[in-house]
Amino acid sequence: MSISRLNEILFSYKIKATCIDLVESKNGTVYYLRLTLGEKLSKIKNIRSEIAFLLKFDNIPEISLLHNGLLSLEFKSDLDVTINLQDLYKEYKSKNFDLPFLLGKYHNGEPVWLDMTNNPHLLIGGATGTGKSVLLHNLIFNILHYKNVELYLTDTKLVEFTHYENLRQVCNIASDYSECLNIVNKLDSMMEERFFFLKRKKISSLEESPGLFNRSFFILDEAAEILSNKDKKFEEQLCKLAPKCRAAGIHLIIATQRPSADILNGLIKNNFPGRIACRTSSKIDSQIILDTPGAEALLGKGQALMKNSAIGLSKFQIGFINPKDVVKTYE
Repeated sequence: MSISRLNEILFSYKIKATCIDLVESKNGTVYYLRLTLGEKLSKIKNIRSEIAFLLKFDNIPEISLLHNGLLSLEFKSDLDVTINLQDLYKEYKSKNFDLPFLLGKYHNGEPVWLDMTNNPHLLIGGATGTGKSVLLHNLIFNILHYKNVELYLTDTKLVEFTHYENLRQVCNIASDYSECLNIVNKLDSMMEERFFFLKRKKISSLEESPGLFNRSFFILDEAAEILSNKDKKFEEQLCKLAPKCRAAGIHLIIATQRPSADILNGLIKNNFPGRIACRTSSKIDSQIILDTPGAEALLGKGQALMKNSAIGLSKFQIGFINPKDVVKTYE
């Protein structure tokens, strides 16, 4: 399994590409390739089985386009490797961001940090059982890692967030449309009050004076159920909040397993710069979440694609945290 061996294979199939790096980890083996200008990606896709056979792998590699102009061939390990989020926090020092979130690891073993200051709102998608719920618990653990925070949750199925109902940082857990609408109305009032205070103090945003207010996070799971309601007041309020509430220290996270263009419209998507997709049911679903296909080819089991303001598309493994352990840590 060497770089030179893969280059020999590419040359023998008359494919104008060069393997420039190889990374092996518990999760598998990843080859990084650079295509010659004019060469077609489809030529590599068409011989993935032959590449696997000649490199003596038992599985067909995934192909991903990376933000740095390279493409990757990833041979996934048969081992079901779980990345423990609590262990990650012990292993890595906090990134030099105003509001860093530690999400997991890239396949080269490096930690995945997301700057929630530059990506104040997140849009998350993924089919059932692919890791979307794991990611939401991951985000809650990250949120509670900070002292001055308050958390508003919506769980229409009363399954995911019931563990957190007694935590002091959790202000509300909505279970239906009416309760969810009440939360965004409250956040809207909070935003206006904070803006009035900031204006009086001649401060343009919370970033200028961190600690002035609590950071407020609203997480909406199964967003399609709420956004598809005939009463559009929630959607209107969400679209009012999203463009402005970052400056008031309010962050919005919405997740869905059923993305559709009529529900996640352009106005909503444009205000959610951070996008994360676990495996989706189709290319169309991936396109709606990430503005590009690719998530439909993920393996599941917590593998995700992220697109944010700092980088293009990047693949990573979500760090796992049990909700009961979140409660034990922060109660």
